[in-house]
Amino acid sequence: MFININEIKNGDKLEISFLEDKLDVDELGEMVLCRFVLTKLKTRVRIKGDVSFKLNITCARCLEVVTKQFNEKVDCIFERESPCIIKEEEIELTTTDTEKYYYAGDKVDITPLVRDTILLAIPIKPLCTPDCKGLCPYCGENLNEGDCKCKK
Repeated sequence: MFININEIKNGDKLEISFLEDKLDVDELGEMVLCRFVLTKLKTRVRIKGDVSFKLNITCARCLEVVTKQFNEKVDCIFERESPCIIKEEEIELTTTDTEKYYYAGDKVDITPLVRDTILLAIPIKPLCTPDCKGLCPYCGENLNEGDCKCKK
């Protein structure tokens, strides 16, 4: 989604709310609800709000697909044009560097922000429940549904 920042006066705030679905995230269960407050600060735009969505994720222990609800907070800065200069040496990014996005012209594309927020919310080792018993290592039976019949 693109926002024309010329429509926002310096120091003013713009509240927006929208549904997004074209994010190329396989686990996404349905449309994503975004609620943001944009504040224009000269050539910068601060975006603060939340992103609500459901993910269909596979449990790392029992391999069942479960739907989980997420409500992630967002607070970042969009700056005009990237000040990137290609250098051969390595640089260390600070926390504030990783919370910045860049735009060119007079339109800000907030789709990458929404997509990144969703991708960062996906658990590394998702579980259907905290006490998931997983699968039997011998027969593969789901131990959450009862004891397996194999001879251990």
